[in-house]
Amino acid sequence: MRTSLPLLALLCIVSIGLSQQEVTLTATKDCGIYEIADGSLSSGTGASLFVGKIGPNGQEKLRRALVKFNLSDLPENAKIVSAQVVVDVKKVNNSTARVTKLHRVTSEWGEGTSDGGATGQGAAATTGDATWKHRFFNTVDWGTLGGDFVANASSTVNIAGTGAYSFDSTSLLIGDVQGWLSDTSTNFGWMIVGDEVSSQSVKVISSREDVTAANRPKLILKYSIVNRVGNNPVQPIEFALHQNYPNPFNPATTIRYSIPVSGHVSLKVFDVLGNEIATLVNSVKSAGTFRQEWNASGVPSGLYFYRLQAGNLVSTKKMLLVK
Repeated sequence: MRTSLPLLALLCIVSIGLSQQEVTLTATKDCGIYEIADGSLSSGTGASLFVGKIGPNGQEKLRRALVKFNLSDLPENAKIVSAQVVVDVKKVNNSTARVTKLHRVTSEWGEGTSDGGATGQGAAATTGDATWKHRFFNTVDWGTLGGDFVANASSTVNIAGTGAYSFDSTSLLIGDVQGWLSDTSTNFGWMIVGDEVSSQSVKVISSREDVTAANRPKLILKYSIVNRVGNNPVQPIEFALHQNYPNPFNPATTIRYSIPVSGHVSLKVFDVLGNEIATLVNSVKSAGTFRQEWNASGVPSGLYFYRLQAGNLVSTKKMLLVK
């Protein structure tokens, strides 16, 4: 005898509609670090990032690169389907294929104003630079010389000659991004580690300061958004600007906001005199709930206002920076 599910059970079966989307993000921070015990060398604004081991004339020292992407363009309810990091290799010592790895970084780090140039020798580190010794030159150290990162690589690629290379999507790479999306305070980016065994194995990667925008490090994400569960829309049903957290803060805080329909969104910060201090968002957003971080490290203590505008809808709240 065939039996059917009770009506109550049928009502509990939830249908979920998923709409897959794709976004390409350009690196928002990167820094080259150079093996030297005192951490005196870095490249925060240089156009080139070096990974691998240099030759005997440079005492076969190691070179690594840090890179980070801001995920604020993704809604909170995004489910990452695939994640791919693409880099442009613009110079090699030789075309021998070298295994290059992407490791999730576990501590925050800085990007100062040093420019290591194109020789691989680095430049004098400036305030806030990440170095081989420091997360922030010269006040905060890494737990381990060479950077704090997860031992298992999130993705690997064999780099031979010049051209574009992709760290392809893996469960670990997807997990990195999904985890950062769930808790933005844990997004410290990745460390790019080249062949550190073979002499003269260095590969030179275009940084986010490269004059050719297309060559800058990119994170390509495919994700799905839950559109509907039963008869209840998951997308926000109203325009909302939430209180920043933490508040008071020093120096960074996160602002959470919701928009009910796709459209152009503006999120700006003003001082008490009405002067615009920062533009945090100025782009088209899909419907959803988003988080946006504001790092006020270069701004004096005081009361500030942040204003969200989407179409004709406007909301303003205040926050307190205490240093």
